[in-house]
Amino acid sequence: MIPVTGGTQRYFHAAARRSRDAGAALAGQIFRLTEVAFLGDKAIIRAQQTVIVLDPARPLPPLSMDFGPNLFRGIMRDLIAAEASQPGGATVARTGTSVHMKETQHG
Repeated sequence: MIPVTGGTQRYFHAAARRSRDAGAALAGQIFRLTEVAFLGDKAIIRAQQTVIVLDPARPLPPLSMDFGPNLFRGIMRDLIAAEASQPGGATVARTGTSVHMKETQHG
């Protein structure tokens, strides 16, 4: 999805086979199946957007597919908080979900 305006977007979807295996008939079948599959996704995307528009202040629930970006944001938030709260800097080591800080001496 590519946002175009605050309330519109363009959807892109694709499927492919090796060109030597795909004749016109198979290409048509792949296109139709991809389109049907995407229409299901599109209905969910639109329903999600409706919920967001009805209550924009409501936080979005984390999704398992967002684990990496969410972990990164958590690490950055913890590092920024540690840096802001420690005079002279802090060394922060992240283990699992806990953060351990120890003062560093700069001489």
